[in-house]
Amino acid sequence: MGSIVEVLYGSAIAVVAIFLLARFITTPKNIPPGPFAWPIIGSLHLIGPYPHRSLAKLAEKYGSLMSVWFGQRLIIFATSPETALEFVKTQDANFCSRPKQQAPSVLLPHDLTFSDVTSHSKLLRKIFQQQFTTSKKMEATQQLRANEFAHMLRTIPHDTTVNVKFHLEVLAGNIFSQLVMSRRLLQPSSIEDTTTDSTEKLKDLMKITADLDRIIGTFNPGDFIPAVKRFDLAGIGCKFKQFRNRMDSFVEKIIQERLEERKSSRAPKELREKDYLDALLDEADQQKEIDLNVVKTMIWEIFAAGMETNIASSEWAMAELVNAPHTMKKAQAELDAVVGRDRMVKESDLPNLPYIKAIAKESLRLHPPVPFLAHQCIKSCKAFGYDIKSGTSVFVNVYGLGRLESIYPDPNTFNPDRFLPGGSNVGLDYQGQNFELLPFGSGRRICAGMPVASLMVQTAVATLLHAFTWIAPKDHELMEGLGAASLSKAVPLKAHATPRLPSHVYSL
Repeated sequence: MGSIVEVLYGSAIAVVAIFLLARFITTPKNIPPGPFAWPIIGSLHLIGPYPHRSLAKLAEKYGSLMSVWFGQRLIIFATSPETALEFVKTQDANFCSRPKQQAPSVLLPHDLTFSDVTSHSKLLRKIFQQQFTTSKKMEATQQLRANEFAHMLRTIPHDTTVNVKFHLEVLAGNIFSQLVMSRRLLQPSSIEDTTTDSTEKLKDLMKITADLDRIIGTFNPGDFIPAVKRFDLAGIGCKFKQFRNRMDSFVEKIIQERLEERKSSRAPKELREKDYLDALLDEADQQKEIDLNVVKTMIWEIFAAGMETNIASSEWAMAELVNAPHTMKKAQAELDAVVGRDRMVKESDLPNLPYIKAIAKESLRLHPPVPFLAHQCIKSCKAFGYDIKSGTSVFVNVYGLGRLESIYPDPNTFNPDRFLPGGSNVGLDYQGQNFELLPFGSGRRICAGMPVASLMVQTAVATLLHAFTWIAPKDHELMEGLGAASLSKAVPLKAHATPRLPSHVYSL
């Protein structure tokens, strides 16, 4: 018996030794420093439930350019303005590819966020920008957004505790559904009635987008250990396909109704503005590379990336503000001086509201919509004297950038004044040119929806602060949710809303 144990023990040591020797032979030698990597798991044991925090902490030890083995996959992390600039600007063309992940390839194939830069993705980006972010389109849809902000004010109850996230969901859901398919998801009469068909549709949409965010953000061993993906013992690939069917069932009816409408002799398309769905279907009629599967993917990308990030960013800003009454009062004083108290906030007021812009910057610094900017090397190259092989993933830790004490004094404190004249970070903006602050990315892969997101977050915060004084419950905590692609709050924000404007403003 003893000899068998000795043989097994010796065999195990031999296997580990062979693995380490193979790793030594095959591992790139001239790479940035990083933690020790064990066989099979690499350095995954060092990554906690909040990977962006774990990796920011590791960067303090190993440096702002750091190599970490996730299983058998090498990822280089950039956690300084200098290293971020190298990959998203200086060598942008060589790092504009995306790392391959199983979930997005099944759930959002041929999308904008996770696909490489190709003629196909450039066409889709052009269609998106024409329908959402050009100056002409932003101006044309201004009244649509104003109507929904007015609707939000009418429906927020007074002098009681309010589920802030729910009202932000209704706001974003109705704005984006009208931009995508010229239809409100939730009618004004049904916001308090949770049994109506439109309320169920909104719940369905928010549940699917939240699940999609969670699935894409959940750690998938198959992305880092090839053998796990090859055998798929946990059935992850099958689960992804089942969820894609659930996504398809929601949008297929919408697309089919539009296709029938376009064929009918009534030609209602001529009686309304062309929307995003029309633009995609027009292109599908002419281009072989865009079919109905691509149309479905693009609709979901708008709902998932557009709605989720807008809701999360606005909710985080409000969550920070209810914890900082002095900052809230300062913002309300600015709003009273610029807007007055006899009307709602307008988008045209925003250029005259620098403190509201500073609040948006500070909230996005502390709580970026996504914690990492994921890039992949196309051709082998050098960066900071290190060798980076083709196919190597490079992640910019946006969360880590925002918490650097060398850039942001007292980095964990919510302090919008740091971005105003006299502050330590005056002049910094999130348009992709200041590499200390990159919530929307930069370069070729900058978030295509940034103009809309920036506008909506600032308008939402300004509208809510102008119309109400908010008081946080005693158990209010600023905790992030686990296992999601975006950094959302763990528990939806609820706060007591006291009206501060004349009653007629709430019924405009």
